[in-house]
Amino acid sequence: MRALGLRVLLLLVLLTAGFLVAAGLLGVFADRLGLVAHSGLSAGALSSGGVVFLVLGVLLVLTTPFLLRRRHGAWALAMLIAPIGMLWSFYLIAQSITVFHVEWDTAAALTAILTGYLPTVRHFFRPIDLE
Repeated sequence: MRALGLRVLLLLVLLTAGFLVAAGLLGVFADRLGLVAHSGLSAGALSSGGVVFLVLGVLLVLTTPFLLRRRHGAWALAMLIAPIGMLWSFYLIAQSITVFHVEWDTAAALTAILTGYLPTVRHFFRPIDLE
């Protein structure tokens, strides 16, 4: 059962990180790709939003090897990143409510699922006893 829980966590983390990075890249390069006119936001807002998504996605990718080793610090960092990503997605969705953004909605859904799943696997990530 332990291996299945960790595999699901790994899959969910990688999927969430992938969508966060994709949303970040689309936000950063929205002006060059001609997506600003149809986004409902300015180029600066898309770019800054994309940078936040990119940073969160890269941090989540970097925690993956440590999650495999069941490090408590990696679990705590993922537990910090997931709600921030979810709130940031909801904030951007609320700013441009008239336009549907697949990458933001998917990132919001995946980070919400990850935020809910991380506490259920917490018992795999106990801190190291030094005594």
